[in-house]
Amino acid sequence: MLKWADILQFVDQGNPAPKSEITKSDVEWHTQFNSERSNTKRLFKSERPDLFEQDLYTCASCEALLFGTHVKLEPGTGRLSFSQPIIESAVSYHDSDNADSQHVDATCNYCGAYLGELFPDGPKPSGLRYCVDELVLEKAFNHFQKTESE
Repeated sequence: MLKWADILQFVDQGNPAPKSEITKSDVEWHTQFNSERSNTKRLFKSERPDLFEQDLYTCASCEALLFGTHVKLEPGTGRLSFSQPIIESAVSYHDSDNADSQHVDATCNYCGAYLGELFPDGPKPSGLRYCVDELVLEKAFNHFQKTESE
């Protein structure tokens, strides 16, 4: 189980290596996401309340499995919150540009997509709270249903 001290060590000394890396050209990324979705200012508006259901969550960019609801917290902020990633190497951590707040930025460790912030004020035993933008995650169940029907 990751704790805040582990996260700070990753920020200072490097993140764990992902199981694999996903790379796409700028054209491939642009084709995948329309202009509305790529507008980061809109990512903070919750238009998908269905994401608060029990499920596994994948990165919307690369479809890597990131979080499971067995560690999901009550949102309260209009964003999904989790206390742990599905595996330690699923998320990477970076210094935040905001000097006023004690948090780090979280990105998908497979493709580098921005996920949200991680705070040290979550519930015990980990004390972590990943505050993730809803539109950067997909429900794994929906993803697998879509894949099977194609």
